[in-house]
Amino acid sequence: MKLKTIFLIFVIFSTLVYLKPTKQYIISETPRIPKEPISKIDFKEVDCLAKNLYYEANTEPIEGIIAVGIVTVNRAKAKGYPNSLCKVVYQKAQFSWTLHTELKPIPNSRFQELRKVAYDIVTNQVRIPESVREATHYHTFRVHPVWNKSMERLDRIGAHVFFKDSKIILTEN
Repeated sequence: MKLKTIFLIFVIFSTLVYLKPTKQYIISETPRIPKEPISKIDFKEVDCLAKNLYYEANTEPIEGIIAVGIVTVNRAKAKGYPNSLCKVVYQKAQFSWTLHTELKPIPNSRFQELRKVAYDIVTNQVRIPESVREATHYHTFRVHPVWNKSMERLDRIGAHVFFKDSKIILTEN
């Protein structure tokens, strides 16, 4: 009897210690219907956003990953920026990873996770952190670029600081 109790306690304890929480992101309480039917969603655009999420924010908390995605989407909605996610991502010198010629390949399982997050951002299925809803720029807290001096600082999530350029007008696409 005593041995069974000790064994049971050991099993419960080891299960609690070794359980890894899954990285879930916040889905809005009331799921929204995508603005476009699924057949009209351009998955090339989703893939461009997923790559940007990986190379810009892979190690960030999920709120930070979503915030980086929101900046990318906001730029695609803004006058003065290209009107597609891929064109925004690959616009010259906008995201540092696009300047590198040799990138570490994205592990397929991680890419699929980020592709799902990117799809949910594009189809408006995530709850956007309110503090960065209108963010158009960000940088890591370790750098101090001159461009941020003319912008409104919104928030810091993880290693990124988010800004809003008041000269940029966001449109609904």
